[in-house]
Amino acid sequence: MPLHEENPVPDIWFEPAVTDADKDMLSIGFHKNIDRYTVALTYLYGIYEDRPITVSALPLNPAGEYKQDIHMLGASVALKF
Repeated sequence: MPLHEENPVPDIWFEPAVTDADKDMLSIGFHKNIDRYTVALTYLYGIYEDRPITVSALPLNPAGEYKQDIHMLGASVALKF
């Protein structure tokens, strides 16, 4: 299921420690019932747009181009009783 999210933070307040940029998120998952158990697996891929920063209001944030992608895996097991 695709999802697009836009970043509300202006470039001048960009903080590299916070992963935030315009991004597209793609995910897939499935679950399987086995007797009283349900097993689920999910995968998410976050595609972040490159973010060039030329000036920052925060003193320790260097200018540059920030790039990132995210891969997330999830797994769960549920017991029905």
